[in-house]
Amino acid sequence: MFSDAPITGPYAPSCGSRAADGAARGVIIGVAWTAAFGEDVAMVVAADKAPAPAAAPASLAARCRSATFLAARNSFSFAAFLGVFSGASCSAEQLRGRDDFLNKLVGGLAAGFVAALPTGSPRQVALSAAYTGGISGFVFFLFAPARNFDDD
Repeated sequence: MFSDAPITGPYAPSCGSRAADGAARGVIIGVAWTAAFGEDVAMVVAADKAPAPAAAPASLAARCRSATFLAARNSFSFAAFLGVFSGASCSAEQLRGRDDFLNKLVGGLAAGFVAALPTGSPRQVALSAAYTGGISGFVFFLFAPARNFDDD
Protein backbone atom coordinates (compact mmCIF):
# COMPACT_ATOMS: atom_id res chain seq x y z
CA MET A 1 0.00 0.00 0.00
CA PHE A 2 1.30 3.46 -0.80
CA SER A 3 1.89 4.40 2.85
CA ASP A 4 4.08 3.64 5.82
CA ALA A 5 1.60 1.10 7.20
CA PRO A 6 3.26 -2.21 8.04
CA ILE A 7 2.56 -4.97 5.51
CA THR A 8 3.13 -7.78 8.02
CA GLY A 9 2.93 -8.24 11.76
CA PRO A 10 0.27 -7.63 14.37
CA TYR A 11 -0.39 -4.03 13.28
CA ALA A 12 -0.77 -4.74 9.56
CA PRO A 13 -4.33 -4.13 8.34
CA SER A 14 -6.12 -7.02 6.63
CA CYS A 15 -7.07 -6.87 2.96
CA GLY A 16 -10.72 -6.57 3.99
CA SER A 17 -9.99 -3.49 6.08
CA ARG A 18 -7.91 -2.00 3.26
CA ALA A 19 -10.79 -2.58 0.84
CA ALA A 20 -13.22 -0.99 3.33
CA ASP A 21 -10.85 1.95 3.74
CA GLY A 22 -10.69 2.38 -0.03
CA ALA A 23 -14.49 2.25 -0.27
CA ALA A 24 -14.88 4.80 2.54
CA ARG A 25 -12.46 7.13 0.80
CA GLY A 26 -14.43 6.59 -2.41
CA VAL A 27 -17.64 7.75 -0.73
CA ILE A 28 -15.92 10.94 0.44
CA ILE A 29 -14.40 11.54 -3.00
CA GLY A 30 -17.79 10.92 -4.66
CA VAL A 31 -19.46 13.58 -2.52
CA ALA A 32 -16.58 16.01 -3.12
CA TRP A 33 -16.70 15.29 -6.88
CA THR A 34 -20.42 16.03 -6.93
CA ALA A 35 -19.94 19.23 -4.93
CA ALA A 36 -17.17 20.40 -7.25
CA PHE A 37 -18.60 19.38 -10.62
CA GLY A 38 -22.21 18.36 -9.93
CA GLU A 39 -24.68 18.87 -12.71
CA ASP A 40 -22.07 20.18 -15.15
CA VAL A 41 -20.50 16.76 -15.67
CA ALA A 42 -23.86 14.98 -15.58
CA MET A 43 -25.26 17.28 -18.27
CA VAL A 44 -22.27 16.70 -20.55
CA VAL A 45 -22.63 12.93 -20.24
CA ALA A 46 -26.40 13.09 -20.70
CA ALA A 47 -26.06 15.39 -23.73
CA ASP A 48 -24.04 12.71 -25.50
CA LYS A 49 -26.81 10.16 -25.01
CA ALA A 50 -29.95 12.08 -25.94
CA PRO A 51 -30.97 15.69 -26.39
CA ALA A 52 -32.80 17.09 -23.40
CA PRO A 53 -36.18 18.66 -24.08
CA ALA A 54 -36.68 22.25 -23.00
CA ALA A 55 -38.29 22.21 -19.57
CA ALA A 56 -39.33 24.71 -16.97
CA PRO A 57 -36.78 25.43 -14.25
CA ALA A 58 -36.91 22.76 -11.55
CA SER A 59 -38.02 23.55 -8.05
CA LEU A 60 -35.56 23.67 -5.19
CA ALA A 61 -36.82 20.32 -3.89
CA ALA A 62 -36.36 18.69 -7.31
CA ARG A 63 -32.84 20.08 -7.63
CA CYS A 64 -31.97 18.80 -4.13
CA ARG A 65 -33.30 15.32 -5.00
CA SER A 66 -31.30 15.37 -8.23
CA ALA A 67 -28.12 16.46 -6.45
CA THR A 68 -28.60 13.80 -3.76
CA PHE A 69 -29.11 11.08 -6.38
CA LEU A 70 -26.05 12.26 -8.28
CA ALA A 71 -23.93 12.34 -5.10
CA ALA A 72 -25.07 8.82 -4.20
CA ARG A 73 -24.30 7.51 -7.69
CA ASN A 74 -20.86 9.15 -7.76
CA SER A 75 -20.10 7.94 -4.24
CA PHE A 76 -21.06 4.37 -5.14
CA SER A 77 -18.92 4.46 -8.29
CA PHE A 78 -15.84 5.84 -6.53
CA ALA A 79 -16.35 3.51 -3.55
CA ALA A 80 -16.58 0.45 -5.80
CA PHE A 81 -13.53 1.51 -7.80
CA LEU A 82 -11.30 2.32 -4.82
CA GLY A 83 -12.54 -0.62 -2.73
CA VAL A 84 -11.76 -3.10 -5.51
CA PHE A 85 -8.43 -1.39 -6.22
CA SER A 86 -7.37 -1.53 -2.56
CA GLY A 87 -8.57 -5.09 -2.02
CA ALA A 88 -6.98 -6.48 -5.19
CA SER A 89 -3.70 -4.62 -4.57
CA CYS A 90 -3.57 -5.96 -1.01
CA SER A 91 -4.35 -9.50 -2.13
CA ALA A 92 -1.57 -9.38 -4.72
CA GLU A 93 0.76 -7.96 -2.07
CA GLN A 94 -0.06 -10.80 0.33
CA LEU A 95 0.40 -13.45 -2.37
CA ARG A 96 3.68 -12.06 -3.69
CA GLY A 97 5.26 -10.97 -0.39
CA ARG A 98 6.25 -7.58 -1.83
CA ASP A 99 4.71 -4.14 -1.94
CA ASP A 100 5.60 -2.82 -5.39
CA PHE A 101 4.11 -1.49 -8.60
CA LEU A 102 2.97 -4.92 -9.85
CA ASN A 103 0.43 -5.10 -7.02
CA LYS A 104 -0.97 -1.74 -8.07
CA LEU A 105 -1.11 -2.95 -11.67
CA VAL A 106 -3.23 -5.91 -10.52
CA GLY A 107 -5.42 -3.55 -8.49
CA GLY A 108 -5.83 -1.27 -11.49
CA LEU A 109 -6.76 -4.19 -13.73
CA ALA A 110 -9.45 -5.31 -11.28
CA ALA A 111 -10.78 -1.79 -10.67
CA GLY A 112 -10.88 -0.94 -14.38
CA PHE A 113 -12.70 -4.22 -15.03
CA VAL A 114 -15.35 -3.45 -12.40
CA ALA A 115 -15.71 0.18 -13.49
CA ALA A 116 -16.49 -0.78 -17.09
CA LEU A 117 -18.87 -3.66 -16.36
CA PRO A 118 -22.00 -1.47 -16.66
CA THR A 119 -21.13 -0.72 -20.30
CA GLY A 120 -21.88 -4.33 -21.24
CA SER A 121 -19.16 -4.29 -23.89
CA PRO A 122 -16.38 -6.89 -23.49
CA ARG A 123 -14.07 -4.68 -25.55
CA GLN A 124 -14.74 -1.66 -23.30
CA VAL A 125 -14.20 -3.78 -20.17
CA ALA A 126 -10.88 -5.10 -21.49
CA LEU A 127 -9.67 -1.65 -22.55
CA SER A 128 -10.69 -0.08 -19.24
CA ALA A 129 -8.92 -2.80 -17.28
CA ALA A 130 -5.77 -2.53 -19.41
CA TYR A 131 -5.59 1.27 -19.29
CA THR A 132 -6.36 1.53 -15.57
CA GLY A 133 -3.92 -1.24 -14.69
CA GLY A 134 -1.19 0.19 -16.91
CA ILE A 135 -1.56 3.74 -15.64
CA SER A 136 -1.71 2.77 -11.95
CA GLY A 137 1.25 0.40 -12.31
CA PHE A 138 3.27 3.06 -14.13
CA VAL A 139 2.48 5.80 -11.60
CA PHE A 140 3.40 3.60 -8.65
CA PHE A 141 6.52 2.40 -10.48
CA LEU A 142 7.66 6.02 -10.75
CA PHE A 143 6.74 7.28 -7.28
CA ALA A 144 6.53 4.40 -4.77
CA PRO A 145 9.51 2.47 -3.44
CA ALA A 146 9.24 -1.33 -3.39
CA ARG A 147 9.11 -2.99 0.03
CA ASN A 148 9.66 -6.62 1.01
CA PHE A 149 7.95 -8.27 3.92
CA ASP A 150 11.37 -8.47 5.56
CA ASP A 151 11.69 -4.66 5.54
CA ASP A 152 9.14 -4.17 8.35
